[in-house]
Amino acid sequence: MKQPEKEVKGIEADKEEKEIKEERIRSIAISYYSRKDVLSAIYGFSNKREIVPRYYEGFGKRPDILQYPSDIFSMAKRGATSFHCSEELWNDPLQLAIGLTQNKLNELRAGWDLIIDIDCKWIYYSKKATQAIIQVLNNHGVKNVGIKFSGNKGFHIIIPWNSFPKDFGGEKTSDKFPEYPRAVINYIKEKSRKYLEKAISDTEQDFKKVKGLIGVKCESCNNLAVENYQINLRCSSCYPPYIESFKTSTKDYKKRKCPNCRKTLEEVSSKAYYYCARCNLDSIKNKSNFNEEIESVDIFEVLGLDVLLVSPRH
Repeated sequence: MKQPEKEVKGIEADKEEKEIKEERIRSIAISYYSRKDVLSAIYGFSNKREIVPRYYEGFGKRPDILQYPSDIFSMAKRGATSFHCSEELWNDPLQLAIGLTQNKLNELRAGWDLIIDIDCKWIYYSKKATQAIIQVLNNHGVKNVGIKFSGNKGFHIIIPWNSFPKDFGGEKTSDKFPEYPRAVINYIKEKSRKYLEKAISDTEQDFKKVKGLIGVKCESCNNLAVENYQINLRCSSCYPPYIESFKTSTKDYKKRKCPNCRKTLEEVSSKAYYYCARCNLDSIKNKSNFNEEIESVDIFEVLGLDVLLVSPRH
């Protein structure tokens, strides 16, 4: 059965538009990566890093490196539109492979940069989050910080490997990846909180309609608690009646049966409560720790810090 002529023309028009867009992007990339200052900057930064070109249809092979500045322009002429580098530094990136043991990775790893990825939904708050983090770093005497706009609504903050001690607590810092950078980022998140809360205190209404940003706060750690339920069940067929209580994260739980008569238990009552996994506290036993009358903003969701960015061979 043939497609309608109008539909066929629409598909062909979309295809032509995509081809024009792709050709335009390739043309811009070739123009950009022909600049000597760009080649010099990328090549200089690529030392000891795994470098992967991003083509219009996908990424290039891994592992890969840049041997010469001219490699960048050559790949751009073959369709590369951007270049991605590892946050880890390697003695020989070409020895990297899938399935290497942790000991082998530690042997190859020469160090790592700390990359903080701010991936906020709003550019205004991305800027505020970046400023808050820079303030924390300045308070700790960290001045060698790089900032890069990620191209959408976020920023990348980089603290280079040379800023870190090579040994800490009797262990090589280069071997403590991703443990150390994740710990540092979590620390920075906590310290950034007061600056970001102050920055958005007058504009919290922006978040009221966004699901997952507003909730009841745990007073111990200032993170949002999750709403759980305590369910009470009863079997009216047995005497004395069998009674069972359990906690769940949803009201749509699987029906349970009486262990004595195998009949379905009846729900007597259900009660919502708040639980903080970080502190292992709930509002049933620690009611004063959760002020249910006050809605709070999930400050870290607004901050948009991505700890998962800190992962092996990212």
